[in-house]
Amino acid sequence: MERDVTRFLKQIVQTITAGLIWLFINMSAGIYGGWMFYNGLPGIGNIIFYGWLIISFGVLLRYIYKTWKDDFTAGHREY
Repeated sequence: MERDVTRFLKQIVQTITAGLIWLFINMSAGIYGGWMFYNGLPGIGNIIFYGWLIISFGVLLRYIYKTWKDDFTAGHREY
């Protein structure tokens, strides 16, 4: 395969993998740890969990942005 196609497919796999890892970590902590749902008022564990959720989502978006900001045609010359 060409280098550009290989790089493109690698970026797709990295993006999907990062999203799934983020999802599984937060699902495990939130649902299985019991911090996603609360009865009545939210407790300190709920607040910490939702803070972590927002911060980690920002980090995930930054990682995806940096992964996809490369231009595929930068090194390509047409003959």
